[in-house]
Amino acid sequence: MRVFRNLLRSSRWLGFAIVLMATATHLSAASFATVDFPGATHTGAQGINNQGVIVGFYVTTAGVFHGFVSNGDSFATVDFPGAIGTSANGINNSGAIVGNYADTTSRQHGFLYESGSFTTIEFPGANSTEAFGINESGDIAGFYVDTSGVNHGFLLSKGGFTSIDFPGSVHTQAYGINGAGQVVGIGFLASSWQGFSWSKDRFTSIDFPGSNFTAATGVNKARAVVGFYFTTNYHGFLLDRNGFQAVDVPGAVYTQPRGINGNGDVVGQYSDGARLHGFLMN
Repeated sequence: MRVFRNLLRSSRWLGFAIVLMATATHLSAASFATVDFPGATHTGAQGINNQGVIVGFYVTTAGVFHGFVSNGDSFATVDFPGAIGTSANGINNSGAIVGNYADTTSRQHGFLYESGSFTTIEFPGANSTEAFGINESGDIAGFYVDTSGVNHGFLLSKGGFTSIDFPGSVHTQAYGINGAGQVVGIGFLASSWQGFSWSKDRFTSIDFPGSNFTAATGVNKARAVVGFYFTTNYHGFLLDRNGFQAVDVPGAVYTQPRGINGNGDVVGQYSDGARLHGFLMN
């Protein structure tokens, strides 16, 4: 998905970073369910709200990406009008959905889908914009690519954009946001990819023990963070008051958690070696 789907600086935020590291344990009583859009060749679950409504993307046999929303019993497609590809990435408890779509030139744009209407999200002057997380206040997190090809995270709140750039990073991408405005994402340094949490201009590095690639992709109201790390392959993690806990779908080649709701339910995607599947962990 482009640089990690493209992967990630502005000098506006000079906050300092503190490093969060620990040992990891395994979740003891997790239950996993597969989430597959009917008839799709690949499915990825990207976000979940407190009502258990899941959003994500699926890929057709023709290789076209479509967004979806599912209440667990049924699926509905979410496609930005006129787009050649759509992904639904985040949903709040009011049902507002954010994501990204590709226009006919393959340029990426963010979108908000609310009350049956689509609104495009564009960071001013950017080459492309993608939206990934939305909280109950309607604040949106994502990232944009500037005219030099550099990735920057952003927060869109009350109609105004703020760039988020992990200190010392070449590129930054923001993904999840909770009700307190805490944003999580990933920064690309010279020789490593670091997950981060950003709140009130303060950065905290999130590094899974023993890995030089950690991505933080979702955060809930209890400040529990999900994401994934890389050693010989991608593995998921949950970081909460108990520290790091490994999240791996049983039998999967790799696992990538993407979102977490206020109940602690986690969604993401995994590979069985042939196909990509969404998953729900609770």
